[in-house]
Amino acid sequence: MSKRNWIILLTAALAVAVIALVGILLTRERSDDPTPTASAAPTPTPYREILKPVGNVVPLTDDGSELTPDGQATEMPTTGAPPDPDTGTSEANATPSGAAQANTEYGYALLTQNAASLAEKYPDRLTRLTIGTTAFGREIVCLRIGNEQAEHKILLLAGVRGGEYGMSLVMMKQIETYLADTTSRFRGKTYQEVLDQACLYFVPMLNPDGVELCLHGMASVPEDKLGGVLAILQSDVEAGQITEIPAFSEGIRAWNANGSGVEVALNFGAGTVSFGTVFVQPSCALYPGTPFETSEAQAVRTLCDQTAFAVMAVYSGIGYTVDWSFGQNDGGLSYTMALGVSQSSSYAVVENGLRPDFCAAVEAHQWFIQTAEKPALKIASGKEIPYSPQEIVDAWRSLSAVPLYLADPSQWNFELQDDENTTPTPGAPDENATPMPDAPGFEYDELD
Repeated sequence: MSKRNWIILLTAALAVAVIALVGILLTRERSDDPTPTASAAPTPTPYREILKPVGNVVPLTDDGSELTPDGQATEMPTTGAPPDPDTGTSEANATPSGAAQANTEYGYALLTQNAASLAEKYPDRLTRLTIGTTAFGREIVCLRIGNEQAEHKILLLAGVRGGEYGMSLVMMKQIETYLADTTSRFRGKTYQEVLDQACLYFVPMLNPDGVELCLHGMASVPEDKLGGVLAILQSDVEAGQITEIPAFSEGIRAWNANGSGVEVALNFGAGTVSFGTVFVQPSCALYPGTPFETSEAQAVRTLCDQTAFAVMAVYSGIGYTVDWSFGQNDGGLSYTMALGVSQSSSYAVVENGLRPDFCAAVEAHQWFIQTAEKPALKIASGKEIPYSPQEIVDAWRSLSAVPLYLADPSQWNFELQDDENTTPTPGAPDENATPMPDAPGFEYDELD
């Protein structure tokens, strides 16, 4: 073959290689393009890998061992006896030390899967209800346990903001714990005895659209709703609320609103003063919207209209606090209940909360106080939203028996153990506080 033919052959081969390389690069660029296309949300982390009820709940690795602060696995502590009925502690249930490193991204798919498993496992003791449907077509799940005929009924809400999925996990662990262990005691009564005298309604994820946007971004949005979400994101970029529109499947950590850009937590009534921190148009956060325009707030209102709840509790916000006041006059019952939760959890009571004549928007607990004229508490955990894995575990340890306390009115005649220190200082759980019982020590039965 002549030299000229060799040159032609080599030139042709080089051209083919360049064309192939360009094709590969274009394919990769399209896969990274944030332009919305149909895509499934990531597969949820199995429940077993998140929390396990062995004494205090601790995070796990894939093989079931406990993680240490540096991420190294250690042998899991053995399951011990249930906590002491008076102190709520036992040697086997000693709190493990160190920061949690587990994946605690608890989304809607996993919530509905766990709810179905609990309903199947405890058909005579748990009822799964749907109290509403979101703008994106997701069911708002309510789980009811206890005595349906009992006069004393309480309502508990979690997952109100998109980034508060960690409190959804805490609430689901509370439900599982009370159903799985009927013999452990809370202040002299077995869990089952407490449930026999009350009916508890749990709404573990009031805002599933917001949770999915926070975790999975635009990949969680129905195709016909993508334009609205993109418009909100573009507006937030222009307003400086977020820095850029994220990639299609990237979680939007700043997203606390529902799918329509209304913050459900602020949609329970109109404010009476204007604050610069409240937005005036749909946004990923801080836009209160028109009172009760969201299906999520409507679902809570309808449920309260249908059921005479004695008390409401909302797991929402940050700060390790218990907020109880909104201008009510109930003879001190709300404050007494807040002190009871505070002394047991080491969360500080909010002494001077907002008033109906001084608020930028109305939250669920405030609306309940104002309309039902009964106690309601907002219990805030952690330092930022979304909560860190360690903050979620700390919240479980601190709040594991709050529903039991609220379900038993005989516990509300609360007397402080230390009159000189009526409310704890806000911060991480206090080891010296009188604890509520931790999760009982029972063998783990993984939810399918």
